[in-house]
Amino acid sequence: MATTSPPGTGTPTVSPSASAGEPPASALQAIGPVPPHSHALVGTTDGWLFIASNGGGIVARVNPTSGEVLARRGLGHRGELAAVEVGVSVWVLQRSNEGISRLFGLDAETLEIRSRRTLVSAAEGIAAADGHLWLGVGTSLTEIDLASGGTVDQVQLPHRIERVAGDPNSGLLYVTLEGPVRKGQAPLIELDGSSGGLIAYARAGYADLGGVSHLVPTPTGVWVGEPTGMMGTLSFYEANDLVAPQGFDEGKDGHGVIYGANSITAAYAAGYLWVAHGEGTVTCADARTGRKLGTLMDGSPSGSADIATVGGQPMTIVDSTLYAIDELIACS
Repeated sequence: MATTSPPGTGTPTVSPSASAGEPPASALQAIGPVPPHSHALVGTTDGWLFIASNGGGIVARVNPTSGEVLARRGLGHRGELAAVEVGVSVWVLQRSNEGISRLFGLDAETLEIRSRRTLVSAAEGIAAADGHLWLGVGTSLTEIDLASGGTVDQVQLPHRIERVAGDPNSGLLYVTLEGPVRKGQAPLIELDGSSGGLIAYARAGYADLGGVSHLVPTPTGVWVGEPTGMMGTLSFYEANDLVAPQGFDEGKDGHGVIYGANSITAAYAAGYLWVAHGEGTVTCADARTGRKLGTLMDGSPSGSADIATVGGQPMTIVDSTLYAIDELIACS
């Protein structure tokens, strides 16, 4: 993607495992400071990390081996940001409190704004799949032209879109709708990332509790966050048919249901599922079965699943410090 090779893209040095009687080596290896209140947006396959700071008003390209900011771009406004990499561009969706969304197409190396589009209706998600870029706006799943930022095509759905997520490796899109589950609607939909064609649909979430709260695509399916009242779950739905787990216990025989607080979230990075349980604990789990493999952070107030894959390396930001994650320690 970028024309300049990332400096020092080798895997950061990791402390050896502790001997008997010594504390275990940390799975988090500090790289360096980043701007205050930053969070990871997207990591690229060729080794760059993009972060957001200043309330979502600034996007920066960061050297993943030092934390040095290599390029920075102000977006002119603040708001919640989401981003994906498509080709030689990073596409950033900014959502403001006024219900206005802005879409920016940025050059992945210089962060020059190549295209800009204001959406008078709030966009509920951005996704890349099979080299295509999609937005959920109102009841329309909208494919975006990668050159101009304009509309290529639209897929009309029966209810307002709540979330959109995609997996570039499988070419699949996942969309959730606000339709009432209790009346037999199917608010979880799987579509072809090239055409927007329907592949499968399933019931998910509880309408009285706000429906689906989280989508985490993987190459073999999607993890769906569902508040259940006092608790919450992450459940795995298989790609191509969205077969849901049926009453299984967490991790038992690899059944694909993980329990936690209503705020339970996750990220897919470096081949693993990273689960934030809502009380500052982040665990590493098998991305297909949900079986817990190890703990990344335990009880940290900064614990989150804001984890990105950067050139095959999982990375996170905690308290304005960039960390590389040693998955051999975290997932064992």
